[in-house]
Amino acid sequence: MKKRNEKSQISMMKLLFQDRKRSVVFLIFTLAVAIVAPFKSYIMQWLVDSGDLNRALLSLGRGLIVVLLSHVTEYVSRQTFVGMSTKAVEEIRCRIMRRQASQSMEEYLEGNTGTVLSSLTNDIRVIYDELYTSIFNLCFWGGMLVVSYIMLISISPVVALTSILMCVSVIMVPRIVAKQVSEARAAYSADISSYTGRVNDLLRGFETLTASGSMRYFLTAHEDAAASNREKEHTLRHNMNTASILMSLAVWGPNMVMLFICVILVFQGQITIGYLITVNSLLNYVISPCRSVADAFMKLKSSRSVREKLEGMMEEKETSQDGEEELTAVEKVELSDVKFTYPKAAKETLHGVKLQLLKGQKMALVGMSGSGKSTIIRLLYRYYGGYEGHVRVNGREAGDYTRESYYSHVALIPQTPFIFNDTIYNNLCLYREYSKAQVERAVKLSGLEEYVASLPDGLETVLTENGRNLSGGQAQRVAIARALIRGCGLLLVDEATSSLDVETTDQIMRNLVGLDCAVIVITHDIFGDYMKDFDRIVYLENGEVSEAGTFGELLELNGGFAQLYQLMAGQEEQAG
Repeated sequence: MKKRNEKSQISMMKLLFQDRKRSVVFLIFTLAVAIVAPFKSYIMQWLVDSGDLNRALLSLGRGLIVVLLSHVTEYVSRQTFVGMSTKAVEEIRCRIMRRQASQSMEEYLEGNTGTVLSSLTNDIRVIYDELYTSIFNLCFWGGMLVVSYIMLISISPVVALTSILMCVSVIMVPRIVAKQVSEARAAYSADISSYTGRVNDLLRGFETLTASGSMRYFLTAHEDAAASNREKEHTLRHNMNTASILMSLAVWGPNMVMLFICVILVFQGQITIGYLITVNSLLNYVISPCRSVADAFMKLKSSRSVREKLEGMMEEKETSQDGEEELTAVEKVELSDVKFTYPKAAKETLHGVKLQLLKGQKMALVGMSGSGKSTIIRLLYRYYGGYEGHVRVNGREAGDYTRESYYSHVALIPQTPFIFNDTIYNNLCLYREYSKAQVERAVKLSGLEEYVASLPDGLETVLTENGRNLSGGQAQRVAIARALIRGCGLLLVDEATSSLDVETTDQIMRNLVGLDCAVIVITHDIFGDYMKDFDRIVYLENGEVSEAGTFGELLELNGGFAQLYQLMAGQEEQAG
């Protein structure tokens, strides 16, 4: 664990000092302010011991120069460090997100988005406030402490020695309380991740809870999460306040002792009244910096758990599901004797599934809920590994291809497509470069053309969070256009029309079967005329392929598909 911690500190330090020119400027001006600032303690001594008006005026002029230099050098030092630290924070965030981007779908599903959100916000704030700010304080106040102590030695070795002894209590207090603060910080960090994830879950489920009249769940679940977080934060703040009070006491004690000693030295004639004032002022540049250095040390120790957490999230790891082959086109898709059980599930979901789809063909997956339709789509989209049998594209395992090339040719339209709070254009292109002709083609084929033409800003229209200013049909068309613009060879559609009206469903399904790429569609609606246009309909039952053929062949077979068709037809008549 100790080695891991040291590695974490070195990594964070490298990020902080990655800009060498800016780092040099910071160190030079921090050293300059450390040298100049303590000389402000001499201004009163220069005045008191000047002896006449001319010398007093010269002393004031010298004091003014010291004050100006002190503030200028401090300003440059602080501003330079702000630039360094904010740049480092940006780099940490980018590294964490790059790590997220390298995850396989399976790793993403096993993760917790609340932890990531908390790390990018609350934990990053800890790094800035308690790591980087503490490093600044160590450099800034540490340098001032050394220079001030040298000045004290030049005035009185006895006072200098005594001040060092008095500072021991200031140094020891943080070491005593650092462990408690660190443990409280770790508990709070873990709980704030849980709280963030819970709130995110509740907000995303707001529509469902409202529709079901279950706002009590919304409020109660949040109150429980907030209460837990309050307890953890209360413990953390309590420990930090205790540490602050002890630190203050540790500072005032030595101040009073040193003042007592200096008064004795004045009456013994060893130092003047002017030097008494200087020593008293210099002590502030010794004891206060000592407190700041000790406090910075405490915060460095207490931020250890957060540093280790972020360091782990920044580590570059190769995803377990990324291959080396390049997929250039989709010619053939095949599932051979595929068996699959979801992680932590006791029952097998797929039992020896066999499917085949050639370039440009259209396939519909049909069956009752739980028959394995969505699982087939997820395996083809590489949500999960760990299956038995083979999921092949062009004769190779799907996992043999690089993620980038695979997802360039295989696209998915989920049941509820995600719409970003961005323009329609960016929702389609996702910051990739496409020609105007490619964009227009995708918009036309997806059936989005009429809607876009009706908007004053066209493709530059900004969509609200998760597409709240879109109808269900419009959101699906955006998702279809997003997939088509990439020129994909295989389009996977997971019940994309389940919540849409009959007319919209018919339009979208006709658009899908009219595409020039291979398409696999999961559908619950088997009454539309478009069902006759599918090259193959696969009826799944209990995780197995029960029947397969064209629409007419399955009806003539009078098996499970025909029975489902008749059952749903009866339900339609009763509803009508």
